Amino acid sequence: MAAVTPCRALTLTFFFRGHVLLG
Repeated sequence: MAAVTPCRALTLTFFFRGHVLLG
């Protein structure tokens, strides 16, 4: 987890946000 790159973190955040909005 600590090795997660900023780009990946942003992607995960965006995906999670989208999932919450859709849910």
